Amino acid sequence: MNAPINAALLPGKWLRTPARWRDGVEFHPDGTMSGLKPGRTDIAQQRAGRWCTSADTLVLHWADANTDEKYRIVEATPDRLVLSR
Repeated sequence: MNAPINAALLPGKWLRTPARWRDGVEFHPDGTMSGLKPGRTDIAQQRAGRWCTSADTLVLHWADANTDEKYRIVEATPDRLVLSR
C-alpha cells in the first residue's frame, strides 16, 4: 500500500501532457475545481466540479458528468502531478 499523498500539494493549475493547450484543470483549496475540455467544435469549454483524495487516489466529480473519475496519484510535487488510471 502506498503512503498517503499530501493533498496540500494539489491546489493549483495543471495541464495534461501531451495535450493541446486547452486541456487542463485547476484544483482549488476548498475542494472545487475548474477546467477546460475539448468541445464539439474543438473549441475549449469550461467545466466545474469537485475533487478529493483518499490515500493515493484522486477523485474528480465533474458537474456535467454522471460518474466520478478516479486516478492513482503516482507523484505529487509543487511543480509536477503524475496520475495513472
